[in-house]
Order: sequence, then structure tokens, then C-alpha cells
Amino acid sequence: MPAFRGQWQGRPSTGPVTVRPPSPRVVAGWILRRPETLTETGYLRFEAVPVHSPELDALTGHVRSFGQMLTEHRGERRPQWLDAVRPDDLPSLHTLGAGIERDRDAVIAGLTLP
Repeated sequence: MPAFRGQWQGRPSTGPVTVRPPSPRVVAGWILRRPETLTETGYLRFEAVPVHSPELDALTGHVRSFGQMLTEHRGERRPQWLDAVRPDDLPSLHTLGAGIERDRDAVIAGLTLP
């Protein structure tokens, strides 16, 4: 059998080690899950992403606080959540906020009633 003649021949590479960033779908999955349900590797990889993106860090906080408001039936927190979202440059959350305001009564019922 001929010897392997590829790049690796027992010598360390002198080039930088690159890791492919996670796909948007993977990051969205991390954001939408409760942090305690992530695997250790998933949690560590996710925690490394916001370091390079303050917008993603803000988005994560807003999405998780909305999820908590939803699962705990704390609709009274809706105005504070909207106030927290407005100053951030997150167009998708601004669109969500406008929809929440437009359908205010239905959203309050959905966030409050079991």
C-alpha cells in the first residue's frame, strides 16, 4: 500500500485553524431553546457566537424573555418587553412588536390565559 502523500505527514500545520461558523438555522435553534436543554457542546458553541455580534446577543435576550413571558403567562410584562426592544436595531423584532401592538387584546389573552 503506498504511503499517504497528503498535507498531513506528521508535521503540524503552520496555517491558522479555521472553524466553519454555525448556520443561521443552527443559531436560531440555540436561541429558541431553553439554555438548560442545550448540550454542553451546543451551549459552548452558542456562547461563543454573541461575542462577535452584539445584535445577536440582544436578540437572544429579547427572544428568551418573550419565551419566558409566554410560558409563565406573564402578559403584564408586554409593555416592558416592547420598551426594551424598541431601542435596539433589530428590524424583525420591531415588526413583531408592531404586530403585538396591532393585535393587543389577542396577544394579552395569549400571554395571560392558560
